[in-house]
Parts: sequence; C-alpha cells; structure tokens
Amino acid sequence: MKVFQRLAAPVVFLAMLSVPASGNSEGENMLKIVVLSIPKCEATPPTIALVEEGMKELGLQGTVENIIIDNAEDANRHRFIGSPTVQINGLDIDPAMRSVERFGVT
Repeated sequence: MKVFQRLAAPVVFLAMLSVPASGNSEGENMLKIVVLSIPKCEATPPTIALVEEGMKELGLQGTVENIIIDNAEDANRHRFIGSPTVQINGLDIDPAMRSVERFGVT
C-alpha cells in the first residue's frame, strides 16, 4: 500500500483496524477520527491527508475532523497530548498515551 511506504510508523492504520467501530443509523461500522492540533500546526494538514488516504486504501468508512486546541480547558476536555494528536473513536492511536493524565497547550 502506498501510504504505508510513506509512514514512519504505520501504527496509525493498524490502530484504525484495532479500535472498535461505532454503528451509525444505517447499522454500518464507522470510524470517527479526530485530529487535535494547535492553531497553524504545520504537521496537521499532512497528517489529515495520510489518515484520509489510508482509510481509502484500506476501504474504511468514517469521518475525519480537525479540532483546534487553543486553551487549557479544551486540552483537558479532548485529552490533548501534543500537536497533532490523532484519536479513533475517542481513543488515542498510541495505546501508551491512553493513560496520560497531563494535558495542555504552551
């Protein structure tokens, strides 16, 4: 797959396959992917593009939303670890980051 050749860590797409999908009103399994980022983060657009391309290549259905984090309250609410943070169905793509309890923006 083309996207795997360009990723330093294909864990993003393995995570997509390992996170339980949520059903929509038609009963289909859907991924809800959220990319959290600070304003003007240069890594965010390429991250979103890779996620979308990977979903297409893997034939996965879902949505990709970018949420801008610009204050401590939003960082805590969304469990923002760093820019960009990718979450699938509410879980960080890196299992080691799921237990982190310190969030914020600097």
